[in-house]
Amino acid sequence: MSNNMNSRERLNTALNHNEPDKIPIDLGGNQSSIHIKAYKKLLDFLDIENKNIQYSSILSV
Repeated sequence: MSNNMNSRERLNTALNHNEPDKIPIDLGGNQSSIHIKAYKKLLDFLDIENKNIQYSSILSV
């Protein structure tokens, strides 16, 4: 594990099932999204109740 990873190295390390220096996160900027069905399945898997799910149909096209 390196102590000076950039964001790309951090993500690749985590995707390769190794431990990065920090947890890679996605802050949900304009260039990222998750399909509503996948998001609901993720919430179910993590046992998170959220009845107020909102999405933008523009991003889903």
